[in-house]
This record gives sequence, C-alpha cells and structure tokens, in this order.
Amino acid sequence: MVGARPVRKIRRRRHRADEVFPELEPAEAASRGMRRTTTFAETLNEMRAQFDEIVEDPGTDNPLSRLTAYALNLVLLVLAFPVGFAMLIVNVLGGANLRTTVHVLALTGAAIALVNTEAGARLLGLG
Repeated sequence: MVGARPVRKIRRRRHRADEVFPELEPAEAASRGMRRTTTFAETLNEMRAQFDEIVEDPGTDNPLSRLTAYALNLVLLVLAFPVGFAMLIVNVLGGANLRTTVHVLALTGAAIALVNTEAGARLLGLG
C-alpha cells in the first residue's frame, strides 16, 4: 500500500446519559432540577476517602469494609469450608470485622502451607 492515504482522526463528542437515554431520568427529579451527575474522579475520590478511613481504623463500620470482609469470607470458604463457615457466622452475627477476617485468613493460609510441606506432614504425623 504505497499510495495509501493516512487515516483521518475521528472526533468523538461525549454524550450525556440523559441525552442518550432520556426515558430513564425520573420526571419529578428533572422538573425540580435535582439532577446530580457525579464524575468518575468524584467517585474515585470518595472511594479513596473510604479506603483511607479503613486503613486508619479497620474496625469501622463502613460499607466498603463490610464488602471486603464478606469477599474474604468467600475466599476462606473456598480454602477451608469449616473455618470459612464459622467466620461467616461470626461476621453475620457480630458485624463484619475486617481485621478478624484477615487474621483468620492468614492463619488458615499458613496452616495449609505447613500441611503441604514435607516437614509439616512429618510434624503432624501424616508422612
């Protein structure tokens, strides 16, 4: 393709959601001027603030902290079902505590690694 023309750049304009899908906007909110659009940067800053709050004090009752604790519970259920089920019951009844869940997950991982080594198997009398 010796004589080919260069491809011209296509300019795309950003579409607003209410322009593309006008029927999805609530009528009463639009009539009162209550529409609030959040940008990606605002959402990201809000999540960073929540994450900083969790890092400073993991025991806080935060939606992101609870979601993380339950996600780690699922990992624990896959690794060791009885331990994961016990942690799930503790988190449901006592409130999702991220610090406790992470500690139990670390101890379970260490125990699984120990059992899978030759020295650990000899120590437990399995090998």
